[in-house]
Amino acid sequence: MTFTAQETSVEAGSPVELYTFEFGLDIKRRTNNSIDVVHNGLTYTSTVMTRTALIEEKNKKGEKLEINLPATDPLVRTFLGKPPGVTAEVTLQQTHRTDGAEELITQFNGEIQTVDFTDNGHAATMQVLALTSALTRNIPRITYRGSATISSTTSVARSWRATRTSRRRSPLLQ
Repeated sequence: MTFTAQETSVEAGSPVELYTFEFGLDIKRRTNNSIDVVHNGLTYTSTVMTRTALIEEKNKKGEKLEINLPATDPLVRTFLGKPPGVTAEVTLQQTHRTDGAEELITQFNGEIQTVDFTDNGHAATMQVLALTSALTRNIPRITYRGSATISSTTSVARSWRATRTSRRRSPLLQ
């Protein structure tokens, strides 16, 4: 049975989520399954975890995700003592327990923005921002003419223009 058939089936669907957390070269794998999962030779450690629903709106597909873990999980402890600016990426993939073809569908890719400890330090919530949301930011447009002000009394006009260059072949190469 294909992934799509299992996903839409009322009785045969048994989804398993596989999470990959990358801290540079340090990679940790987790699953929400009740037992550890081995997929393509990689072991995903079973842990109690929940997440928010993925957004399915046209312009806001999967912008943000919250992942909740117990604070005792060794994965959460990697955030203790990390200096600001150290990034971690998360990939959420889904498969089905009964999928003989072992199809793996990527549901979300993102970067952990913050980790909040709640419930008197017993739980951790990771705020994950989608990598695709970086593509929606406004980028300044190219300008072909402009002026720069050096001080309040002096203005220096600086102009530039995009020029077309042509490359001629050397007579020796013809």
